[in-house]
Amino acid sequence: MPNRMVPALGLLALVALCFFCVSHHAQAIPIDLKNRSIRAMQSAPFPTTGIEFDGRIATLKGYSDSPEVSAKAIQTVRDVHGVFDVKTIIIPGSKDSVEATQLETKLQDVIAGKVVEFTTGSAELTAKGKVVLDQMVALLKEYPQKPVEVSGHTDAEGDHRMNITLSKERAESVRAYLITQGIDARRLFAAGHGPDNPVADNNTEDGRQKNRRIEFHVKETR
Repeated sequence: MPNRMVPALGLLALVALCFFCVSHHAQAIPIDLKNRSIRAMQSAPFPTTGIEFDGRIATLKGYSDSPEVSAKAIQTVRDVHGVFDVKTIIIPGSKDSVEATQLETKLQDVIAGKVVEFTTGSAELTAKGKVVLDQMVALLKEYPQKPVEVSGHTDAEGDHRMNITLSKERAESVRAYLITQGIDARRLFAAGHGPDNPVADNNTEDGRQKNRRIEFHVKETR
């Protein structure tokens, strides 16, 4: 009986070895295809965010505002030996413009309904004002290359020139605080608009309160 078991055990071992080899080879295929596809894409004018493989099917992710560029990128990967098909996840526009839009939207979401508070009549931030700015710091660090303008606004009460000066000083104060929290000074710009860009009626207290504000906007690069 034991003598009969030896060939059977040997056969099982051979089957297990074959299964391991096939499984290992199957896992190695996507890695090899991905590496060769990445090398091929280095010659294509297509800003990819990633190439992934499910077996021999590639998924190409990236930004493009040109159908011709997208088509060339797809064909470049499809021409890699061993690739069966290419799926794409294309985000319209350049990477820079898409990220700028994303940051602008998030900036407005964070500041919506909040007030960057200052001591009355001055450019000194209050503790509450710094809490709001700390949320901005976290967001700005997600997009470390995007320039942002900090804009100060006032209501229409008092002298126009003094309001312009105060709004600029408050914007500069916000900029300075953001810099102390680790935001690169070279990407932050301060501007003071005084009462010139109201968002509400200056004839009511509620309107004047809304007009006294700090805004954040992604600055266009040239």
